[in-house]
Amino acid sequence: MIKGVMIDEKEQDKKKYPESPKPTAGDKPKVDTPIKQDTAAYIEEAKEINKEKARLLEEENKLMDRKEKLQAEQLIGGGTQAGQAPIKKAPETDEEYAEKFKNGEVNLFK
Repeated sequence: MIKGVMIDEKEQDKKKYPESPKPTAGDKPKVDTPIKQDTAAYIEEAKEINKEKARLLEEENKLMDRKEKLQAEQLIGGGTQAGQAPIKKAPETDEEYAEKFKNGEVNLFK
């Protein structure tokens, strides 16, 4: 019984999905629509793309020149690579602390 079920399934698959004919050496592929190539249009499009690339390259070169000049000015200017240290606050004198205490600016519970 199991063999019969399996054979029936295989036959049903063959009916649903028939095998396509295998190509032979002399067969040529069938083309539904003819292929049209407008080479002049492709050449013009390529020229436009090349012009845009050349413009972008020129712009990038100008930006690189500006960046190099800026870096040279920074090196000549004597700035440090590490940056600057934060400004330290001068220590408070006793008189200044007493004045803040009188004005209520000092938080004793801090």
